[in-house]
Amino acid sequence: MILFIKSIIIGICAILPGISGSVIAVSFGIYEKFIVIVTDNKKIKENKKFIIIVTVGILIGIYVTSYFLLIILQNNVILYFILLGIIISELPCLIKRIKLKTNKSVQIIPCIVSFLISIFLDLMNNNSVIESSPIKYFIGGILFSFGKVFPGVSSSFFLLLLGIYENIILIITNPFLLINNLYLYFPFFIGMLVGGIFFVKLLKYMVTNKYSLLYSIIIGLILSSVFIMIPKVSIFGLIIFLFSFIISFILKNRGE
Repeated sequence: MILFIKSIIIGICAILPGISGSVIAVSFGIYEKFIVIVTDNKKIKENKKFIIIVTVGILIGIYVTSYFLLIILQNNVILYFILLGIIISELPCLIKRIKLKTNKSVQIIPCIVSFLISIFLDLMNNNSVIESSPIKYFIGGILFSFGKVFPGVSSSFFLLLLGIYENIILIITNPFLLINNLYLYFPFFIGMLVGGIFFVKLLKYMVTNKYSLLYSIIIGLILSSVFIMIPKVSIFGLIIFLFSFIISFILKNRGE
């Protein structure tokens, strides 16, 4: 039940602009396990229940959030402070994990580079809509899968940048629109599939062979997410943040 609830939360965060569902997956300890399992046929058979629970939970989170997105975004300050607490509580665990698995410290340069790239992309965020085309939707599908696989990168950001975010939300809430706009949505799904396969394999390779580099990049992206997500500071918000941080940190350390 706890895994299912965590998966729903990941799905909710996956559809919110500016938030990376993968960061939350890392914070919940699900991300690395899922990547390792889905790239190994033997492990897929051994962990079918885990895959089904996580996948169904994420899909439910995405579907429900698509309907209530406007309401959530209008009242998202508390949500952001809770997520900030969860995300920041993960950083000491990630640093510790790098040390235990590789006997190395965080690689500063990759960390800084990934941080700056993420901040730069956020500053470039532009909601101007250019003419829709199958190529743009195909690129959107690839970038969407990149954001879903790589922690710290918001898939919704890329869709906003391309001007197709609202259209993707609409297709989730009303699948019948797919029939009338198949020439756009089909390239998007193909791009998402191609990108997903490539990025999952890339992440599997990096988990196996470049662990320190991978998590140094992830730490940089997570830090950038904190700066991008942080809402207007308030005493109430800080109390929520501290409570969320402490609870998440305690639960995370008990789970390791």
